[in-house]
Amino acid sequence: YGHANSASPSSGGVRGESGAAEAPAAPAAGGTFSGTAEGRMLIYTANVTMEVESYADAYTEIQNLIHLSGGYLANFSEQTNDKERSARFTIKVPAQGFDGFMQRLEQIPNTKLNRSMSAQDVTEEFVDLEARLSAKQVVEARYIEYMEKASRAEDLIRYTNELAAIQEEIERLKGRMRYLQA
Repeated sequence: YGHANSASPSSGGVRGESGAAEAPAAPAAGGTFSGTAEGRMLIYTANVTMEVESYADAYTEIQNLIHLSGGYLANFSEQTNDKERSARFTIKVPAQGFDGFMQRLEQIPNTKLNRSMSAQDVTEEFVDLEARLSAKQVVEARYIEYMEKASRAEDLIRYTNELAAIQEEIERLKGRMRYLQA
């Protein structure tokens, strides 16, 4: 997922940070991320600041881009004073839609645009999680066997407690893996 933060000063401006999108890809010329990095899992982050003529139009367009990209608004704040209005968005965007989202975001009519982008390789973390998950599942299977063979209540209680802890860890590992794959 990618996330974007946007804030817009005065008569219009949008300041943003788009990022955290994972998928095989590498930075390409022209400031977008495209292409592939075979077998790599990457999380992208972009920071975008723009000043716009119409705050309301830019706000509406950002909402539409979020919807079209399959992303969601993770955080929003808005500031208004007598001279300007600004907003900061944190937007999560699926990796496959990150480049398109960024390109469309930059097409919003603006008078000033600043951006930076980066990618974080989480492949090693994912491989580690897979190995840890596999090891925990082996332990889980053993505890299930122990429970089936337990003849004393105290053994059954101990195995049940150990199994619950192992299953909790398995679910935590799976959750992190799902997050990295999103």
